[in-house]
Amino acid sequence: TPDDPKGEGFFRFGHMGFVNAQMIMGLLGTVEAGITALDIAHGSGAVDAAAAVIARG
Repeated sequence: TPDDPKGEGFFRFGHMGFVNAQMIMGLLGTVEAGITALDIAHGSGAVDAAAAVIARG
């Protein structure tokens, strides 16, 4: 974030156990919807890019 001098412009999601493509897409979609609803500045295309990677296998 702009207020965090150590911010690198990203954050990490952790999990405990198995995750699949549907879980990742749900997570990304939920985060994107949340930051959009909160009017937090962010780039676009993350969900589409993830879907393209998953589709390639």
